[in-house]
Amino acid sequence: MAADPYTEPAPSATTESKTNKKSKAKDSVESLLKSSRSSISKKKWAQAKKDLIKADKLNSKNADVKNLLGFVTRNMNDTKSSMKYYQAALKIDPNHLGANEYLGELYLKLKQPDKAKAQLAKLEQICGTNCAEYKDLANDIAKYKK
Repeated sequence: MAADPYTEPAPSATTESKTNKKSKAKDSVESLLKSSRSSISKKKWAQAKKDLIKADKLNSKNADVKNLLGFVTRNMNDTKSSMKYYQAALKIDPNHLGANEYLGELYLKLKQPDKAKAQLAKLEQICGTNCAEYKDLANDIAKYKK
């Protein structure tokens, strides 16, 4: 008997295995992001970093993971790593609001207000002057001048 041309063939075990692995990896990255955000809210920087490193190993092309790694390492006073992570996030997504804001904040920490202002200008191009990221960085720049 000929195969029914209107019926999809059952996926092979290999295909199912690959699909399940991708699904589990995505779920794991999401759960690790959630866990890291919880740790960040409690200022448990080392635990957040540990979760984010795991998430980054599962998906090295996730701009949110790179951005949060930058945020956490900046709060751990590791400005060199922080810079690396923000730049990696922006390489993946040049218009990432958080990475642009936080990179501006890092520039202020490094006493480079002109570079922070350049990040503010970038945010204005991306989201205008009413988005939270623009307002937060503008406020930080204003405080820095005082």
